[in-house]
Order: sequence, then structure tokens, then C-alpha cells
Amino acid sequence: ASVRAVGDRGVSLEEYSAVDLILGKQRSVTIGRGVAGYAFKTFSPELQDVLRRYMAGDGALFVSGSYVATDLWTGGEATPADRAFAEEVLHYTYDGDQAADRNRVRVVTSHPGFSRDEYRYVNEYRPDRYRVESPDALRPAGAGAFSVMRYVENGRTAGVASEAGGTFVMGFPFESIESDVQRDRLMRDVLDFLLK
Repeated sequence: ASVRAVGDRGVSLEEYSAVDLILGKQRSVTIGRGVAGYAFKTFSPELQDVLRRYMAGDGALFVSGSYVATDLWTGGEATPADRAFAEEVLHYTYDGDQAADRNRVRVVTSHPGFSRDEYRYVNEYRPDRYRVESPDALRPAGAGAFSVMRYVENGRTAGVASEAGGTFVMGFPFESIESDVQRDRLMRDVLDFLLK
């Protein structure tokens, strides 16, 4: 479903035991010369409201994208309510943009169910996938939140999970992982964690 269909309540998330929110490289940008304001915000107020209600009803949420934190902290329309949403519902805070130049992340958690693996995402121009130029660094927020993966080059957190909140958030797009085998493995691990 499109984000608009979910935000406009054309699709009811309550029908699903888990939701995968694929944000890719989406972020707030000005349209034209800026006269029309901003568009493409990662988490519009409408989407935030829908996700708050879904998670309050024991939902399970997997979110990935390059600007999942940057847009809520430093985006053109970022507000304190955006930051509160990230901390209270998604269980992470912002730890900077352009988190890594290299394309490698490593699972660091000892939580059972996560494969101790290293993943590579696309960070160069290719005809079959888009390039990730600026992944986000995250920090766990709230009780039960923990780092799952880190960028290999600097140890900054690339993925955060919350057992209490039923979330898994990555600071780079899931679909940019180079290997089909690795994408399958990570998706299995995430769904096993979220659906217990």
C-alpha cells in the first residue's frame, strides 16, 4: 500500500500482524522554488497518528530508510512532536546523518534470533539499484530498546530494535542490501523478532 493510502486511512493496519514501512531515500524537500512548501516528509502527522494507534494495539513495525531520523530532527518541517514520535513509538533518537562512507554493517546484538552476520548495501551507482549516499546513525531510546547493527567503519548504530515496543528500525534502506540471500536472512530475523 502507498503511504498516502495508509495516512488517509484507506488501508487499515490493524488487519496486519506486522508492517514493513519502506522509506528508501524519502525525505522532506521543497517543491519548485519553495513557494509551495515541503513534500515527501518521511512521517507525516497523519502517518504518525496511524502508526501510534497501530503500535498501541500491539502492532509490529519494521522501518528502513536513509533519512528515518534526519528528517524528523533536521528536516525542513521537523518539530518537537516528530522527535517525540521517534522516541516514544519507534524507540530511537538521532545520532547524525552521513553516518558511514563505506557500505558495511555488522550485527552486534547477542539477542537470540539475530544472525551474527555482516551486510553490504549499495553505495555506488548501479543500473539495478539506487545508491545510498547518506545513511542515518541512530541511538536506542526507551526501556527495552537496543542496538542490533553498527556501521563497521565507526561503530555508530545502524539498526535499533525494541522488544517492549515491537519495532525494528534501520538507518539505511533494506532494499539496498546487495545480496538476495542476506536480504532474505535479515527479513527472516526481523520478522521472527517482531512476531516472536
